[in-house]
Amino acid sequence: MIVRITRGSGMTGLVTYLAGPGKRNEHSDPHLVAGDGAVLAWWDDAQLNRPAAAGVAAHLDEPRRVTGTEVAGGHVWHASLALPAADRRLSDEKWAAITAEFVAAMGFTDAGGRAPCRWAAVRHGVSAGGNDHVHVVVSLVRDDGTKADTWRDYARASAAAAELEVRHGLTVIESRSLGRGSAGVTGAEHNKAARLGQPEPARAGVARTVRAVAAASRDEAGFVGAVRDAGLLVRPRYATGGTAAVVGYSVAARPVAGEPVVWFGGGRLDRDLTLPRLREAWPQAGEQTADVVAAWAGRVSWPESEPVAAAGIAGVAAPVGAGERGSPEFPVPGGRARPAPDPEWAATRAVLEGLRRDGLAREVGDTAGWVRSARDTAGLFAAMSARVEGAAPGPLARTADQLARVSQHRAGRYRSWSRSVGGGGDGVARAARYLMRSTGESGEDRERRERETELLQALMAMAGAVGAALEAAADRRQSRALLATVYRDLADVYAEDLTAARTRTMARIHTSLDQRRATRAAPAPGQGSGSRPTPPPPTQSRGRGR
Repeated sequence: MIVRITRGSGMTGLVTYLAGPGKRNEHSDPHLVAGDGAVLAWWDDAQLNRPAAAGVAAHLDEPRRVTGTEVAGGHVWHASLALPAADRRLSDEKWAAITAEFVAAMGFTDAGGRAPCRWAAVRHGVSAGGNDHVHVVVSLVRDDGTKADTWRDYARASAAAAELEVRHGLTVIESRSLGRGSAGVTGAEHNKAARLGQPEPARAGVARTVRAVAAASRDEAGFVGAVRDAGLLVRPRYATGGTAAVVGYSVAARPVAGEPVVWFGGGRLDRDLTLPRLREAWPQAGEQTADVVAAWAGRVSWPESEPVAAAGIAGVAAPVGAGERGSPEFPVPGGRARPAPDPEWAATRAVLEGLRRDGLAREVGDTAGWVRSARDTAGLFAAMSARVEGAAPGPLARTADQLARVSQHRAGRYRSWSRSVGGGGDGVARAARYLMRSTGESGEDRERRERETELLQALMAMAGAVGAALEAAADRRQSRALLATVYRDLADVYAEDLTAARTRTMARIHTSLDQRRATRAAPAPGQGSGSRPTPPPPTQSRGRGR
C-alpha cells in the first residue's frame, strides 16, 4: 500500500476537491467510506456533492474554529492510501476497516484517554494510473483544542501500512519490506515529457544511460568521461572544505531550447547509482587519484580508442560526430562506431552465457547473488537498448528498467556483491561496451540479424535466470512482470527469431526450478515436494463494492 502525506490549512478546499471531478475528470462517485461517528451519522455513504463536501469540511474544522487553536505547518493532515495498479479492487467495507485501523495506528483516535481528532475517508474511484485508493482527511486540532502529535508521521504511516498489508492480505510494497524498488517518476515529470513530445520522462532515460555507462566502465575516471561522451551533463559534489575529494555527483540531460537544466543526483536515479555504490564495482574503490579528480573537473575525456557513446538516447543530446541512424530494429549507426571483429563478438557471447549459467546455479537463498545478476543484466540490457533503440525506448529499455527495479536494495544490506554494476570482473564491462558500440554494425543484413539474435537470446536467458530466482523465492508478482516483459514484449518485436529461443530458455528455467525444489528441505506435512505455496484467497466483498 502506497502512502502519501500532505499538510495544509484549507479544509474546505481539500474536501471539495476530493468530492469534485478531479484534475482530469477522473473522479467518479465520490463518497465517504469511514470517519468519526458524527460525520458518518450525518452524511453516511451517499454520493458527495459540493454542499455536502462543504458540510463535511465544516464539521472537521469545527474544533479549530471554536477553540482558536492554530497548528504550525497547517492543521489539515491528508494521507492517500493506494494499492498497486495490478492489485485487486477493495470493497467500501474493506477500505472502511483499513482506514479506521490506519487512523488509530497514527494516534488520531481517543485511545489513551485523549480527545479524538475528527476525520473522514473519501473514495472517488481509481486514479488516472489505475490505482484503487482512498483519501484520509484529519483535523489536527482535537475536540478539546489540544494538538495531535505528528512527529515522525511519515515513518509511522509506513509502519502502519506494512502491518495493514499483512493483516488484510494486500500486496506488500517491496521497497518497504525488502528495501528494494526504484525511485518513482512523478506525475509532473510525465506531464513535462508529454508537453515536450518526449517518449518518456527525462529521469528514466538519464538513469538508463547512466546504468549502461556504469556497466561498461572499468573505473571511475572512465565512467565520468563516458557519461559526458554519452551526451549527458555531469558535475561532481565535493566534500566540505575543498575540491580534493568527490563524494557524489549530479547528472542532467541537455535541455531543449527554452527549458532549464534539471539535475538529478545519483540517488534520485536509483539506489545503486549513487557514487558510493558505483565505486563498489570498480578497483581501488573510493581512492581519489589524480586522474579521477581530473576527470570530474573535466580536464580529461573518454579515450577515442574506446568509445561507448550511443547516439539518440532518449532525452540525451547526440555527442559530437554522431551520424544518422538507420532502421529502428537493426540500425546502422555512424559517427565513431567501428565494425567489431568476430573474436570480440564471441567473447561477449561467452560472457553472457557464463552469467546465465551462474544465475541458474545460484541457491534460492543467495539474495546477494541474484541481486548481482539482476544488476549486471539490467546494465547489459540498457547498453543494448542505447544502441539498438536509441531515442525510442522499447522492449529492451523496459526489460532493463524491470531488472533494475527488482535489484534495488538499501545500501549496506548485501555487501557480498562487489564489482556488480561495472564488474563481475572485466567481463561484464567488456560485454556492455561491445553491446553499446557494436550491435548490428558489421556484415550483411542476415549476418547482423543472426548476431543480434544470438546476443538477445543470451540476454533473455540471463533475465530468465533472475525470473527463476524470483519464482523460487515465491515472489511471483515480480517474476511474472519480468518474464512477461522479456518474452512477451521482446517477442512482439523479434518474433521470428526469438520464438525458438523463448522455448529453449523457458525449458531450462523450469528444469532448474524443478531441480532446486527437489533438493530443498523436506516439505511441511500435507504439501508435496514440488508444489508451490498457495496464496491466500481474495477477501470477499460485502455490500456495495466500488
